Amino acid sequence: MRVIYSDPESSKVGLYKSILEEAGILCFIQNDNTSRGEVVVPAFYPTLCITDDGRYEEALALLKDIHLAEPVAGADWMCPKCNESVPSSFESCWNCETLKPA
Repeated sequence: MRVIYSDPESSKVGLYKSILEEAGILCFIQNDNTSRGEVVVPAFYPTLCITDDGRYEEALALLKDIHLAEPVAGADWMCPKCNESVPSSFESCWNCETLKPA
């Protein structure tokens, strides 16, 4: 077992786990429910681990591009079909799947 990534945001750790699983790399999250309190201690951050140490470099390479990607800048947009507010990084409406206007 080797640690790949640790972060206080469990959603980010979960996203990385999904990427590794899609590539066929067996992995799991330690401390998934321990950092929900008022005081967050790094030792208890959700931590992504792989079970096959031989795939460590492959796992790091898969996550490198997404981890180092620049956040999408810009304002949230209003869906022209359903009038929902949609985050700027979304290319389609989360509610009705209408594509982002040009």
